[in-house]
Amino acid sequence: AEEQESPDGRCIRRSPNKSFSSPKPQDAEMDLAYICEWEKRPKSNHCPSIPLVCAWSCRNLIAFTTDLKNEEEKDLTHMIHMIDTEHPWDVYSINSGHVEMITCLEWDQSGSRLLSADADGHIKCWSMTDHLANSWESTVGCSVEGDPIVALSWLHNGVKLALHVEKSGASNFGEKFSRVKFSPSLTLFGGKPMEGWIAVTISGLVTVSLLKPNGQVLTSTESLCRLRCRVALADIAFTGGGNIVVATSDGSNASPVQFYKVCVSVVNEKCKIDTEILPSLFMRCTTDPARKDKYPAITHLKFFARDMSEQILLCASNQNNSIVEYWSLRKEGLPVNNIFQKLSPTGESPRQLLPRLRVGVGMPVTSSAVGGRGTGSFQPR
Repeated sequence: AEEQESPDGRCIRRSPNKSFSSPKPQDAEMDLAYICEWEKRPKSNHCPSIPLVCAWSCRNLIAFTTDLKNEEEKDLTHMIHMIDTEHPWDVYSINSGHVEMITCLEWDQSGSRLLSADADGHIKCWSMTDHLANSWESTVGCSVEGDPIVALSWLHNGVKLALHVEKSGASNFGEKFSRVKFSPSLTLFGGKPMEGWIAVTISGLVTVSLLKPNGQVLTSTESLCRLRCRVALADIAFTGGGNIVVATSDGSNASPVQFYKVCVSVVNEKCKIDTEILPSLFMRCTTDPARKDKYPAITHLKFFARDMSEQILLCASNQNNSIVEYWSLRKEGLPVNNIFQKLSPTGESPRQLLPRLRVGVGMPVTSSAVGGRGTGSFQPR
């Protein structure tokens, strides 16, 4: 890297693979420190909604991908870059070895291991060597040959913390946070969480790999449902009971957003996957006759958080604008036919609690964003 002095006396750090420019002084409270420009790459045919793959770890390490073109052989080298946010000009690059474009990056809960998946169904696990952020190696992995990965996540380790807002000013760190009861996705003997990852492919398969203490990898693949369909978008979340929830969409507003429950277990030293279809939903904007054809494609699908499977964000778009809807799963009392009712001791008819998907807020996004509130609800069939 080279350091040059700008006309106003400030130092600009330059690298052969990227360019930095010095910002002009601003009157705002925060000034732009640097600008990093990377060469743009073409979008993938498999995942058109993911032009850039990026992941941020709890250690403030950012991993992102670029493609380097070899002029002689006319092929692409798929690179993974690591950046420490405290020194963003120092970039450590890794030749991922992936043949196809990288579609997913996912950090583990400790921020010391990274998963990478590509459009050919290969998944690699990268780990730090000697606890150095600029030294990485891939030791284990798995693959679903020829089936692009659209969603990837580590299995939950059962650790969940809750922030007490009313005690945010407390000097004791332990008073600000408390441990929330949450079950890991899979446990070993003695209750220790088992490490591994789960991935969803474009053809509707779910694959799970488990890392045994002896270094052995147990891998199993199962279909999300009997009738497999194309999955353009997917996300993964976890429930407090140790189950896994997968949300999928084929990208069309005419198709519902599907939800599945996935249970992972180990039987006779083999990984076993059980799937169950859950209630689905249609986006509110697609059921409105006035806006049905305005947003033809569902472009984004994301759970609020990995451990919040009851709340999800959906986005539908056209060439000029988009709309974002927030959905939550709640239990509401619904009347039941008299034949199935049992009178309570007080003589009142009980109300049965059933899960009900409700849309909270719909936010149109254009050049000048305008917000609107959705009041409708969807009763799952």
